[in-house]
Amino acid sequence: MVNSMDESDIEELQNAEIKELITQNLETLNENQLIEVADFIAFLKFRSQRTGLGKNGSKLTALDDEFAEEDELFAE
Repeated sequence: MVNSMDESDIEELQNAEIKELITQNLETLNENQLIEVADFIAFLKFRSQRTGLGKNGSKLTALDDEFAEEDELFAE
């Protein structure tokens, strides 16, 4: 009998590999880089909380995209 993996098993394995890769990379960062990563994670959490806001959420998402572009320009 062949042990076949369904999509959820494959996704779980991929997620585990991604988490391991992230963990390995985090271990090589200096303090300032870790702070930047923490800020980015906070931003991602904030952005994901707004996805369920309905019509107003789409307007906020558009503003968020606009400000993200401006942030990228300032970062350069």
